[in-house]
Amino acid sequence: MKERRSASQVLFGFLPEQTVDLKGGVWRVARWRQPIPQRSIDIGTLVRELKRQASPWRETGKDGGFVGDLERGHAVRVYSLDRDAGVQVDPFPRIWHCKRCRRLTNDPGARCACGGTAPPGQIPFVGYCSECGTLRQPYIKKCPDHGQHRVNWPGTASAREIVFDCPVCKRKLQEGLGMPNCECGQGRITFSVHRAASVCRISPLGTGRFPELGPT
Repeated sequence: MKERRSASQVLFGFLPEQTVDLKGGVWRVARWRQPIPQRSIDIGTLVRELKRQASPWRETGKDGGFVGDLERGHAVRVYSLDRDAGVQVDPFPRIWHCKRCRRLTNDPGARCACGGTAPPGQIPFVGYCSECGTLRQPYIKKCPDHGQHRVNWPGTASAREIVFDCPVCKRKLQEGLGMPNCECGQGRITFSVHRAASVCRISPLGTGRFPELGPT
Protein backbone atom coordinates (compact mmCIF):
# COMPACT_ATOMS: atom_id res chain seq x y z
CA MET A 1 0.00 0.00 0.00
CA LYS A 2 1.28 3.46 -0.89
CA GLU A 3 -0.07 6.70 0.53
CA ARG A 4 1.30 10.21 0.27
CA ARG A 5 1.67 12.58 3.22
CA SER A 6 3.58 15.83 3.59
CA ALA A 7 7.02 15.67 5.20
CA SER A 8 5.80 17.72 8.18
CA GLN A 9 2.96 15.25 8.80
CA VAL A 10 5.41 12.35 8.75
CA LEU A 11 7.90 14.12 11.02
CA PHE A 12 5.32 14.81 13.73
CA GLY A 13 2.73 12.08 13.25
CA PHE A 14 4.53 9.03 11.88
CA LEU A 15 7.15 8.20 14.47
CA PRO A 16 7.91 4.51 15.11
CA GLU A 17 5.19 2.81 17.21
CA GLN A 18 2.61 5.52 16.53
CA THR A 19 -0.76 4.44 15.15
CA VAL A 20 -2.20 6.28 12.16
CA ASP A 21 -5.33 6.32 10.00
CA LEU A 22 -4.66 5.41 6.37
CA LYS A 23 -6.92 4.11 3.60
CA GLY A 24 -9.81 3.68 6.03
CA GLY A 25 -7.77 1.42 8.36
CA VAL A 26 -5.54 1.59 11.42
CA TRP A 27 -1.80 1.11 10.96
CA ARG A 28 1.26 1.17 13.22
CA VAL A 29 4.48 2.80 12.06
CA ALA A 30 7.10 0.05 11.93
CA ARG A 31 10.09 2.12 10.86
CA TRP A 32 11.42 4.95 8.77
CA ARG A 33 12.93 3.34 5.69
CA GLN A 34 16.55 4.34 5.07
CA PRO A 35 16.55 7.39 7.39
CA ILE A 36 19.28 9.94 6.65
CA PRO A 37 21.97 10.46 9.35
CA GLN A 38 22.38 14.11 10.35
CA ARG A 39 26.02 15.09 10.92
CA SER A 40 25.63 18.83 11.51
CA ILE A 41 23.73 18.58 14.83
CA ASP A 42 25.25 20.03 18.01
CA ILE A 43 25.08 16.73 19.93
CA GLY A 44 26.18 18.29 23.22
CA THR A 45 23.28 20.75 23.21
CA LEU A 46 20.87 18.03 22.14
CA VAL A 47 21.96 15.71 24.96
CA ARG A 48 21.55 18.46 27.56
CA GLU A 49 18.03 19.19 26.27
CA LEU A 50 17.12 15.50 26.24
CA LYS A 51 18.26 15.20 29.85
CA ARG A 52 16.27 18.29 30.84
CA GLN A 53 13.07 17.14 29.23
CA ALA A 54 13.35 13.51 30.37
CA SER A 55 14.36 14.27 33.96
CA PRO A 56 10.75 14.56 35.26
CA TRP A 57 10.14 10.98 34.04
CA ARG A 58 13.32 9.78 35.77
CA GLU A 59 12.16 11.33 39.03
CA THR A 60 9.07 9.14 38.91
CA GLY A 61 10.94 6.08 37.64
CA LYS A 62 9.32 6.17 34.20
CA ASP A 63 12.20 6.99 31.85
CA GLY A 64 13.34 3.39 31.37
CA GLY A 65 16.90 4.35 32.29
CA PHE A 66 17.10 6.85 29.43
CA VAL A 67 18.66 9.73 31.42
CA GLY A 68 21.12 7.36 33.06
CA ASP A 69 22.23 6.11 29.65
CA LEU A 70 22.84 9.69 28.55
CA GLU A 71 24.83 10.41 31.70
CA ARG A 72 26.97 7.33 31.08
CA GLY A 73 27.90 8.70 27.67
CA HIS A 74 25.82 6.58 25.32
CA ALA A 75 26.11 8.02 21.83
CA VAL A 76 23.15 9.89 20.35
CA ARG A 77 22.49 9.63 16.63
CA VAL A 78 20.03 11.87 14.80
CA TYR A 79 18.17 10.96 11.61
CA SER A 80 15.80 12.76 9.28
CA LEU A 81 13.26 11.41 6.85
CA ASP A 82 14.23 10.09 3.42
CA ARG A 83 11.28 11.39 1.40
CA ASP A 84 11.83 8.87 -1.39
CA ALA A 85 12.11 5.80 0.86
CA GLY A 86 9.24 6.87 3.11
CA VAL A 87 7.82 5.03 6.10
CA GLN A 88 6.81 1.39 6.56
CA VAL A 89 3.45 0.80 8.27
CA ASP A 90 1.74 -2.45 9.28
CA PRO A 91 -1.95 -3.12 10.07
CA PHE A 92 -2.59 -2.77 13.80
CA PRO A 93 -4.47 -4.29 15.41
CA ARG A 94 -4.66 -7.29 13.09
CA ILE A 95 -8.29 -8.03 13.96
CA TRP A 96 -11.12 -7.51 11.48
CA HIS A 97 -14.87 -8.12 11.62
CA CYS A 98 -17.36 -9.11 8.97
CA LYS A 99 -19.75 -6.23 8.33
CA ARG A 100 -22.59 -8.68 7.73
CA CYS A 101 -22.39 -11.06 10.72
CA ARG A 102 -19.65 -9.43 12.90
CA ARG A 103 -17.48 -12.57 13.03
CA LEU A 104 -13.85 -11.78 13.83
CA THR A 105 -10.83 -12.82 11.80
CA ASN A 106 -7.08 -12.19 11.67
CA ASP A 107 -7.07 -12.48 7.87
CA PRO A 108 -8.83 -9.60 6.08
CA GLY A 109 -8.68 -11.50 2.80
CA ALA A 110 -10.43 -14.64 4.03
CA ARG A 111 -14.05 -15.38 3.02
CA CYS A 112 -16.40 -15.17 5.99
CA ALA A 113 -18.40 -18.27 6.92
CA CYS A 114 -21.62 -16.27 6.50
CA GLY A 115 -20.85 -15.65 2.85
CA GLY A 116 -20.53 -11.88 3.21
CA THR A 117 -18.51 -10.24 0.44
CA ALA A 118 -18.06 -6.67 1.72
CA PRO A 119 -14.54 -5.65 2.81
CA PRO A 120 -14.19 -6.34 6.55
CA GLY A 121 -13.99 -3.59 9.15
CA GLN A 122 -11.05 -3.28 11.49
CA ILE A 123 -11.24 -3.29 15.28
CA PRO A 124 -10.04 0.26 16.19
CA PHE A 125 -9.05 -0.43 19.82
CA VAL A 126 -5.46 -0.71 21.01
CA GLY A 127 -3.99 -1.29 24.45
CA TYR A 128 -1.66 1.29 25.95
CA CYS A 129 0.49 1.33 29.09
CA SER A 130 0.80 4.86 30.49
CA GLU A 131 3.91 3.83 32.44
CA CYS A 132 6.15 2.55 29.62
CA GLY A 133 4.20 3.34 26.44
CA THR A 134 3.79 -0.25 25.27
CA LEU A 135 1.14 -0.78 22.58
CA ARG A 136 -0.75 -4.07 22.42
CA GLN A 137 -3.57 -5.41 20.32
CA PRO A 138 -6.57 -6.90 22.14
CA TYR A 139 -6.78 -10.58 23.00
CA ILE A 140 -10.28 -11.90 22.31
CA LYS A 141 -11.32 -15.40 23.34
CA LYS A 142 -12.70 -17.92 20.86
CA CYS A 143 -15.48 -20.39 21.54
CA PRO A 144 -13.85 -23.60 22.84
CA ASP A 145 -16.37 -25.69 20.88
CA HIS A 146 -16.59 -23.84 17.58
CA GLY A 147 -13.34 -21.87 17.42
CA GLN A 148 -15.14 -18.67 16.40
CA HIS A 149 -15.94 -15.32 17.98
CA ARG A 150 -18.14 -12.34 17.16
CA VAL A 151 -18.20 -8.71 18.26
CA ASN A 152 -21.36 -6.97 19.50
CA TRP A 153 -20.98 -3.21 19.57
CA PRO A 154 -22.62 -1.35 22.49
CA GLY A 155 -23.31 1.85 20.55
CA THR A 156 -20.68 3.77 22.54
CA ALA A 157 -16.93 4.28 22.22
CA SER A 158 -16.24 2.45 25.48
CA ALA A 159 -14.12 -0.69 25.13
CA ARG A 160 -15.47 -1.92 28.48
CA GLU A 161 -18.98 -2.34 27.08
CA ILE A 162 -18.16 -4.43 24.01
CA VAL A 163 -19.50 -8.00 24.26
CA PHE A 164 -18.00 -10.96 22.38
CA ASP A 165 -19.89 -14.19 21.82
CA CYS A 166 -19.91 -17.27 19.61
CA PRO A 167 -21.85 -16.76 16.35
CA VAL A 168 -22.80 -20.47 16.36
CA CYS A 169 -23.93 -21.29 19.92
CA LYS A 170 -24.36 -17.66 21.15
CA ARG A 171 -22.24 -18.38 24.22
CA LYS A 172 -20.95 -15.18 25.84
CA LEU A 173 -17.16 -15.30 25.67
CA GLN A 174 -15.97 -11.97 26.96
CA GLU A 175 -17.15 -8.53 28.01
CA GLY A 176 -14.76 -5.67 27.40
CA LEU A 177 -11.10 -5.96 26.50
CA GLY A 178 -9.78 -6.31 30.03
CA MET A 179 -6.98 -4.45 31.77
CA PRO A 180 -4.04 -6.88 31.97
CA ASN A 181 -0.76 -6.11 33.70
CA CYS A 182 1.96 -4.77 31.43
CA GLU A 183 5.26 -6.62 31.02
CA CYS A 184 7.04 -3.56 32.45
CA GLY A 185 5.70 -4.53 35.89
CA GLN A 186 4.63 -0.97 36.69
CA GLY A 187 1.39 -0.37 34.83
CA ARG A 188 -1.67 -1.95 33.30
CA ILE A 189 -2.79 -2.09 29.69
CA THR A 190 -5.80 0.16 29.08
CA PHE A 191 -7.74 -0.25 25.84
CA SER A 192 -9.07 2.73 23.95
CA VAL A 193 -9.71 3.94 20.41
CA HIS A 194 -6.29 4.19 18.82
CA ARG A 195 -6.38 7.96 18.26
CA ALA A 196 -7.48 8.78 21.81
CA ALA A 197 -5.37 11.42 23.57
CA SER A 198 -4.09 8.82 26.06
CA VAL A 199 -2.63 6.73 23.22
CA CYS A 200 -1.18 9.41 20.93
CA ARG A 201 2.54 10.11 21.12
CA ILE A 202 4.47 13.32 20.41
CA SER A 203 7.74 13.86 18.59
CA PRO A 204 10.84 14.07 20.85
CA LEU A 205 11.55 17.70 21.74
CA GLY A 206 8.84 18.75 19.29
CA THR A 207 11.36 18.42 16.45
CA GLY A 208 11.18 16.56 13.19
CA ARG A 209 14.35 14.58 13.79
CA PHE A 210 14.36 11.26 15.57
CA PRO A 211 17.21 10.78 18.13
CA GLU A 212 18.45 7.28 18.85
CA LEU A 213 20.75 6.05 21.58
CA GLY A 214 23.63 3.83 20.53
CA PRO A 215 26.70 2.24 22.12
CA THR A 216 29.61 4.46 22.95
